[in-house]
Amino acid sequence: MPGIKLKKQDVYEFRYEMTVRVCDLNYGGHVGSTEMTGILHDARVAMLRELGLNELDLGDRATAIVISDNVINYISESRLFDELLIESHIGEIDGSRFRIFQRVSRSDRTVALAETGIVTINLREGKKGPVPQQFIDILENHRQKIYMPA
Repeated sequence: MPGIKLKKQDVYEFRYEMTVRVCDLNYGGHVGSTEMTGILHDARVAMLRELGLNELDLGDRATAIVISDNVINYISESRLFDELLIESHIGEIDGSRFRIFQRVSRSDRTVALAETGIVTINLREGKKGPVPQQFIDILENHRQKIYMPA
């Protein structure tokens, strides 16, 4: 059965840089799959922070995120002390869902591509709720600043 093949996005609005640490390595001496998931999570947290948001507040003080699915395509290895760049893009916003696309690279060589499905949860009601308009507005404002600087 063929695997899921992710494609590089045309645009990534967010950047997060890190150095591979000893605790990011598996017994093969390269970044392991569970560690890569953690690296992608760190980049997601940094991305939301750049927007003035976090995983428990998407701008309306009531909506949090939950991961619904996650796919990582490993393309090349990353080893101890590699300088990684994790680029992120938020896309496909629809109802109570959106997708986060990420590219991990070192020296312009792709290490991994990832796609994460996000479901938005209304914390007050304890159930799925719509992506808040505040989140969409904040994201659009961020994109305008990047692509149309003053």
